[in-house]
Amino acid sequence: MPVKAAVTAFLWRFGISSFKATYGRYAGDTEYSKNYLQTDRGGVRDKITEWLGHSGEAGVFVPFEVRWQGGGTFATKFNIKNSGEDHRGEVYVTDGTKVDTKRVTEPFVPGDAADATRALTGSNRLPTADDANNLLQAITASDVKPWYMLVAIAGERNALHARMILQNPPEGKEHFGLDRQPEAIQQAIEAAAPDASSIFVDLTVPVRAPEIVTKIEDAFRRSPNVLLVGPPGCGKSIALEDTKTFYCRTAWFDVDRADPWRHDTCKVFETAFHPGYSYENFVAGLAPKPGPGIQLEVRSGPLVNMAQWCRGADREGLLIIDEFNRGPAAAIFGDTLVLLDKGKRLDSGLTGSTISHPHPDRNIDVPDEYDGGAGSGTLIPKRFGIPAGLKILGAFNSSDRSVAPMDAALLRRFALVRIGPDAKTLARHLGVADFDQNDMAYQTKALDQWDASDVKRLAIHLLVVLNDRLSAILGEDHELGHSLLWEIPANVGLEQTAKALAAEFEEKVIGRLRLTLRDKDEQLAVILNAPDQGGDVGDSIAEWFVDDGRVGRLVGSKLHIRNIKDELPSQQIRRLLGVVRSHP
Repeated sequence: MPVKAAVTAFLWRFGISSFKATYGRYAGDTEYSKNYLQTDRGGVRDKITEWLGHSGEAGVFVPFEVRWQGGGTFATKFNIKNSGEDHRGEVYVTDGTKVDTKRVTEPFVPGDAADATRALTGSNRLPTADDANNLLQAITASDVKPWYMLVAIAGERNALHARMILQNPPEGKEHFGLDRQPEAIQQAIEAAAPDASSIFVDLTVPVRAPEIVTKIEDAFRRSPNVLLVGPPGCGKSIALEDTKTFYCRTAWFDVDRADPWRHDTCKVFETAFHPGYSYENFVAGLAPKPGPGIQLEVRSGPLVNMAQWCRGADREGLLIIDEFNRGPAAAIFGDTLVLLDKGKRLDSGLTGSTISHPHPDRNIDVPDEYDGGAGSGTLIPKRFGIPAGLKILGAFNSSDRSVAPMDAALLRRFALVRIGPDAKTLARHLGVADFDQNDMAYQTKALDQWDASDVKRLAIHLLVVLNDRLSAILGEDHELGHSLLWEIPANVGLEQTAKALAAEFEEKVIGRLRLTLRDKDEQLAVILNAPDQGGDVGDSIAEWFVDDGRVGRLVGSKLHIRNIKDELPSQQIRRLLGVVRSHP
């Protein structure tokens, strides 16, 4: 699919310098010898340097490709100028400098007024430099206010895509208009200072769980179906929300069009499975029809709706399913299961695997908002298939005990991405930038020498140590998510941090451990590093309790866990240190 996520737009205002760099060359002339667009010393230069992997050293050239619609491309380069104090960036936009070989990036070249691929009107091969200067003046006087644009696309570190923008497009050139650009570009151009010759616009969508979103996008490159799997509290639900935000707000760039920005090419639908969810809800089923008497109609579900919408040209859909294993997932997909594989999806020519749609004796119309566009409409075909542009993203907690094991045939059709506890994410959130899980040196300090950062290190080590023990005893599905300690404040003093950690540990961590290890006191004792029965209790958070009465003789020893929320901060720290200190 030619529609891709744009990351950054680099823009140059039309003017004498930029025009002469993007026009032809004349024999004996020095004015039109320049073959690069120049950037400032910071801003644009530094952003291009970062994107293309330039070292930042003056005088060093780094190669890349400039590309445009229709497959046009040529190899070029970027350089940081090395001329005294002048270290501006130079983005070369021609693949030659001589009279007969100065080939300019096509979208930047003036052309016929009727040519829909050219924003600027005029000849690209005028006889003399004076004629070219007159064309420059005519374009300036027309007040179309052109901008040259190079766009960086996600995953293409060695290329920039060339296009044009007209702030005031004339009739027939509306598709180059500023109002056709993403809102961020519109705002940047309108806010640009009059003397700003170049600017850049960050088009990335901020997300809270970037590492997980990156994993999801990487998995989608190999499979249209992805499942996030792991213990609760590790960021799966946040990642689902982030991915929705990414798809809804990303600047989608069509590499095959002169008017590249696609404004209605992505749709997202969210749902969650539960024990009462069925094939009739998800795919299609009979339901009462409004009106007099008792009549039934076929109502399409989200899978059919999104598939119909994705039948439109260059469209992508994202179907998000949370709590994927809380309903009978294989039954919910039913016969559509055979259509999920990447190799069975409908391609742009609508060739691929199909099945008879539910209730083939009736027509099924999707709601108007899922209209597939020209040639598709709202009526789904009798032979139903799932387009390649529909991605399915699900998530479930692998430790849930109230659901049956997932159907193997269903799981084979999904890329499984494990999302586990992440100590580095917790450390970053708590402001411990240099956290090293193997560095226990802070534990040897006297408590009167501790500060809030030491308490936060202890919190992160608690997560690491407890999960090591849980994984060894029960398996990684039962590890503790880093969100259990997420609410510890990052910018308060030692006492407040210690109290917050004690409260989070008692209410969330101990609560989760009790549920997971119900009636398994021996295992819980090992995980909490409780002393052996009859051993020195000291500052341990847990100890064995023996009732000498008849009940005690019947049930034996029971593990008692202290309530530490109301203890002094120093004692809270001692008890929590007791949990981690024996860990190798």
